[in-house]
Amino acid sequence: MALSVLLPLLSGCSSGNLTMPSLDWLPSPTDWFSEEATVDQQISSAVSNGSSGCVELPAEALRKINWTRVPEIDIRVRNDEFEPMVITLRQGWPYIMTIHNRDFDDHGFHAPEFFESVSVIMTTIDGQRASNNCYDSVTVPPRKSAAIRLIAAVDGHYEFNDSSSIIPGFAATNAIGVINIELREDPLDKTMK
Repeated sequence: MALSVLLPLLSGCSSGNLTMPSLDWLPSPTDWFSEEATVDQQISSAVSNGSSGCVELPAEALRKINWTRVPEIDIRVRNDEFEPMVITLRQGWPYIMTIHNRDFDDHGFHAPEFFESVSVIMTTIDGQRASNNCYDSVTVPPRKSAAIRLIAAVDGHYEFNDSSSIIPGFAATNAIGVINIELREDPLDKTMK
């Protein structure tokens, strides 16, 4: 089966005072970017400079990530419901988000605002790598999984739903949830309180 059929990636991209903990396996934010700019400035620049609206981060920041040791988020779709329905990420952290379709029908993970607010590094569906990392949703075939390596770039509250249940003009009735990306205090900015 052709990769384009197996990987149906749909349409293109159209709180509190938390500090980032010191973890040996995670580069500090100041290590990820040049000293001339803070993490937030680099991310804002990447968002505004990208013609597609997707976040792209500097290659030097990505080289420092050990993907075998980043936090993993497992999302399961079963009986037309996502589990968990609420996901919390921290701004500036890398994650591997795996969506497991446990049903016998296709399910979509539709989250356009979320995908515009993260940097998707790599996407695989059933072990096959997608050629496009800028999208609104991912369709996961029955009894398969999609793994998305990403960096949570822009803080905020993002809803997701099952794109296979979306009918234009009607609200989604099954498989909905929310992702919260918590604001990370920039250690270089001491004015945030």
